[in-house]
Amino acid sequence: NSSKFHHIIVNAPGVTYNLASNNLYVNGNFTLQAGNFNQNGYTVNMGDGNGTDYMYVSGSAVYTIGANGTLKMGNNATVSVYDGGQFFAVGTDNANPAVITRQLTGTYAFEVESLGNFAAQHYQFEYMNANGIYLKDGAVLNSTYNLSDGVFSNGPAGGTFLTLENI
Repeated sequence: NSSKFHHIIVNAPGVTYNLASNNLYVNGNFTLQAGNFNQNGYTVNMGDGNGTDYMYVSGSAVYTIGANGTLKMGNNATVSVYDGGQFFAVGTDNANPAVITRQLTGTYAFEVESLGNFAAQHYQFEYMNANGIYLKDGAVLNSTYNLSDGVFSNGPAGGTFLTLENI
């Protein structure tokens, strides 16, 4: 079971969208400007691997992977969290992690820009590009979900798993 969409824009202050019974396929961009999006233990396949597809999380938006949820990135896809957007990759324990990985082959970018908020605990991050999870100057790392109790794996040769730039 799955739902397939091409280019999603969510601008719904105060509204929460939960995946309830299907995985989600996004071919193209996913823009979350306001509102909450919760994977609820399901898989989101982000991008189709052709060209560059973007997931933007900004403004008052909150994106949550959650326990047993998996965000599968297409080749050359990018997550960009900025300008007040919040991204949570928080599982309940190491047996029930929040996962960010690739769909089939290749790598992806994950960037937290100035004023973007990033939270991670009980996670598994793998197959990122050479910058790994990249928290840029002015990015905010959550003080509770602060990259604790997680695993980085399958990084590119000569790359890094985590890049911190004056946060």
